[in-house]
Parts: sequence; structure tokens; C-alpha cells
Amino acid sequence: MNKYYNLLCGAVSVEHMYQEQETNRRIARNLRTIRELKGLKQGYIAKHLGITPNGYGKIERGETSISVERLETISQIYGVSLMDILQMGTLRNESSEADGPHAAQSPHTGSAEAYIWHEMTGLRTQVKGLQDMVLQHSKLLEKLLGKKK
Repeated sequence: MNKYYNLLCGAVSVEHMYQEQETNRRIARNLRTIRELKGLKQGYIAKHLGITPNGYGKIERGETSISVERLETISQIYGVSLMDILQMGTLRNESSEADGPHAAQSPHTGSAEAYIWHEMTGLRTQVKGLQDMVLQHSKLLEKLLGKKK
């Protein structure tokens, strides 16, 4: 019994370690993509973090772990939210009514194209919400104006 318990615990530990490595790699890709989209150099970011450009390069390559505090500082330098850094590149190729025909055209995660696609999807969602709100307000206005007549 103990042998199987130890094997199970080892398997869970390996799976957790794998997931953590995948998360680190995704964050590293996201950092690089956003930095490149913003037109910033590694040296500039490194200087503001108080580390060497080589040290920052290791962060972007996923060769070193990064603290939440450091991620927050980077998000401020980039002018994006921490959630933007964490979530970018986690999009899936899922179709929905809100996304329309563009949903199936999602590019590879972690690329500049994925970031732009993600932003466009967000904008489409916001526009749809605004359209719904305008429709609701129009109906309310018609109702109110109809009562005045």
C-alpha cells in the first residue's frame, strides 16, 4: 500500500512541476511578446528592474522563476495589467456566437498575432455589449416617449 501511495504522490508531484514549468514558459513568452509589441528593449526593462539584461533575458526565456512582485513591476513598465501578462496566450480555438467567424482564425498562442487576436476578440465583445446596451436604451426611450404621446 505504501509503495502505491508513494508512486501516486510522485506522479502528482511531477504533474505539478510540469504545470508550473508550462506556466513559467507561457508567462515568459507573454513578457517577450508584449515587450516587442511595445517596442521596448530588454536592457531598458532590466535597468528599471535593477537587474542585468542577461538576467532579464533569462526571465523571458523561462530559465528562471519570476515573483509576483517582479511581474507587477514589469506590468507597470509595460503599461498593461498583471492579468494581461498572465492570461495572454491562454486563448483556445473555440467558436462562440460572440466571436463570430473570426474565432476559428486564432493564431498560435504566445505570438504577437495571438496578442492582437486576443485584443480584437475583447474589442468585439465590448462592441457587442455596447450594441446590446444601445438597443436596451432605445427600447426604453421608445417606451418612455410612447407614454408621453
